[in-house]
Amino acid sequence: MMDTVATHHEPHGSHGGETAGPLPTVVIVIPAYNSERQIRKALDSALRQDYPNLRILALDDHSTDGTWTVLQEYAQYVEVIHNDSNLGFAQNLNKGLDMAGSADLLFVHQDDVCLVQPDYVARAARYFADPRIAAVGGQGEQSPSAAPASVP
Repeated sequence: MMDTVATHHEPHGSHGGETAGPLPTVVIVIPAYNSERQIRKALDSALRQDYPNLRILALDDHSTDGTWTVLQEYAQYVEVIHNDSNLGFAQNLNKGLDMAGSADLLFVHQDDVCLVQPDYVARAARYFADPRIAAVGGQGEQSPSAAPASVP
């Protein structure tokens, strides 16, 4: 079982999210620490999304394993950030929030494969059209038949 949270965030000085046409930009933030063995699944899950205005941020919190090497393999498709020192989970997540610069965010843990269905982000994002909605949460289970995507 995996948990995800999407939230509507307006950075300091912002007046709403970036938009490209009628769809807002959604940023998937993936904080990571010593996740060399799991991070590919989370990244592949995010890359499977068919939402057109998607940005993916993966933040390595000064891992001591091969996490940064794995993230660099995805650098053509994902914005990868390496911290010069270990910030801890909360500060690393907050750094991703600050870097997102968008009103609509989706937080995914380093070992999640919660975005199994390619329209997951699109379904979560549609709730933010309602200004009364501030956060969307969900749980899901990976389908045994869901084949992981991989970087070409």
